[in-house]
Amino acid sequence: MKLRRTWPSSSQIPKGEGVHPHLRMVVRTGIRTWRDNEQMRLYKLHCNTLHGNLH
Repeated sequence: MKLRRTWPSSSQIPKGEGVHPHLRMVVRTGIRTWRDNEQMRLYKLHCNTLHGNLH
């Protein structure tokens, strides 16, 4: 009974697909958000060096 509780119900996992497409999507979005954060950090750094630290 304990094991049953820890596993997600079969309705949450689509049959046949498994978890791989979902995992791939999560990884892709995670990489994208990380890249955006990195670009944002570099952009802020660039602005700070250009205009001095105004913030």
